[in-house]
Amino acid sequence: MNMRKALPNATFIGFTGTPIEKDDKSTYRTFGQLIDSYTISQAVRDGNTVAIVYEGRRQDLHIIQDQLDDDFNAYFTHKSEDEKEAIKIKYFNKISLAEADDRISDIAKDLLIHYRDNSYKLGFKAQVVCVSRHACVKYYHALAEHMAEVFPDNPIESKNIYSADNNDEPYIKEHRTSKSEQDTILSRFKREIEKDRLCIIIVKDMLLTGFDAKIEDVMYLDRPLKEHTLLQAIARVNRTYDKSYKVVEDGKEVEKTRTKAYGRVVDYFGITRHLEEALEIFDHDDVGEPMEDIKSLFRKMLDYKEAVMRIFTGVDQKDLDALMNVLKPENKRAEFEMAYKRFAVAVNALMPTHVRQEDLNDLKWLSYIRAGAKARFEPEDTIDISDCGEKAKELISEHLKSEGVYQWIEPIMLFDKDFKNKVNHGSDEAIASTMEHAIKHAINIKMKENPVHYQSLLERLLKILEETNMNWEDRRKQLEEFVEREMSHGEEDLASKLGFDEKRQLAIFEMIKAEVESKKVAEGVTFYAGDDENTVFKNMTYAVIETIKNSWVRGFSQNPTRSNEMEQEIHSLLLSEYYDDIGDYDKITQLTAKIIELAKIHYHTKDWSHA
Repeated sequence: MNMRKALPNATFIGFTGTPIEKDDKSTYRTFGQLIDSYTISQAVRDGNTVAIVYEGRRQDLHIIQDQLDDDFNAYFTHKSEDEKEAIKIKYFNKISLAEADDRISDIAKDLLIHYRDNSYKLGFKAQVVCVSRHACVKYYHALAEHMAEVFPDNPIESKNIYSADNNDEPYIKEHRTSKSEQDTILSRFKREIEKDRLCIIIVKDMLLTGFDAKIEDVMYLDRPLKEHTLLQAIARVNRTYDKSYKVVEDGKEVEKTRTKAYGRVVDYFGITRHLEEALEIFDHDDVGEPMEDIKSLFRKMLDYKEAVMRIFTGVDQKDLDALMNVLKPENKRAEFEMAYKRFAVAVNALMPTHVRQEDLNDLKWLSYIRAGAKARFEPEDTIDISDCGEKAKELISEHLKSEGVYQWIEPIMLFDKDFKNKVNHGSDEAIASTMEHAIKHAINIKMKENPVHYQSLLERLLKILEETNMNWEDRRKQLEEFVEREMSHGEEDLASKLGFDEKRQLAIFEMIKAEVESKKVAEGVTFYAGDDENTVFKNMTYAVIETIKNSWVRGFSQNPTRSNEMEQEIHSLLLSEYYDDIGDYDKITQLTAKIIELAKIHYHTKDWSHA
């Protein structure tokens, strides 16, 4: 108010993540109408935060309270109502119940199992929020007590973080940490599990607001939180995480990617009512949807499953060729891939306790279809299920191995020595389709190296596909001949026939020939006949390559100034020596630009010598 009195004509603008609208507090009454908003739901859609899934577990405090009231009244029947109330306030409140040894021990075991089967498998870490420092210490010891049972081979570590002073009981002070010690704990907590096994931090009030550890994806709540504190606390788990990490598998270091799909809030105290109360003080349109419960996620998973299964409606689930025909169009494969991943990620979030066996079976079947499509339409790529989540990945991987998929789904490169053996699986249609896409992929890769040559091969391939439409046996045979004749050593044979020592010489020769001949054909001009024609183009090729070598400097392919200098040299050569053969200034300019692109590919390093 002093600020408003000092600046009566000023405009006050408020920035808040939680605008309030209630009788005694109102963001809008204080600052005026809303200027702009960015809700939690929008942030999730944009990928700036992840959705939070709420799960209530063992919310038995209300039941215990009811039972305790009956026992209490029976035991203290001789006490007055005022005396009973005083005893309840001091010894039998909800906080005292939450601190009960047996209760914390049971929850600690359940918490460890839940963490092991969910966040730990995904490579993420956890925060436990307790009702008191007394409870923090009990949780620390209870987690240690059950650690050997839940993590027998490779135990994880937990740490307390709370404030304490010299007047506290010794067992509280035992876990007291200095500021530098807390910084060390948090630094360890933020590291990948592969580097530091401090996986759980236990707190009362600290780290509930303003603390960002992206690797944390679950908060175990066992204390009452209200209004701002509750919403700010659960936001600790909605930070995005997408980071690569390295692990050793079968003696080899493998790089993987860890991506957070959801944050989790697991409620052991029963905050649902408080969450509803917290949301009542905010404008729902401004805040958005802070969490979705497990039931909501399960329903969403079913919707995702229906969407991906609908793609194969009316198709025999055992007919692999028919299923592959559904996915033959590239846009259909893209639709399937997106629908499959959404379903797999949702199943991963629900595993292992909130998903049905029939849903797991459907995921296994779809993974088999996806592997088949990868082998047929993208044979050069390995199966990548890393973005499905660790739990789902384990399920899918085991199924694919049991079906022998990893034996026949190895990446198939057209120029592999054992290409024929790798591709020889299934029907003529399956083999022909796999060969077709392997050839297209190889041509696409080679196209930059020699665009004229491989554009010609692509046209011939398309002609074969057109001529053998629906005749799978004939298509297979013709593609095998095409690979043997054209793809395996066709480029080398043509270079040798023309007298070139290297394929890169052929690439420049074919570019020059194609550009010059296209102009002559357009003008209706007859060029040199027979070998004389090739002789002219070969001489031009050798002269261009010599110019490239003479004007070569290290790094020219990444340096526009240097590549422009080389381009000018080539342009001058063609203009002064071969203008009559090419016959057009603009054509020389176009040809020079295409030659320089080939030079960047074939002559980016100095791998020749002037003898």
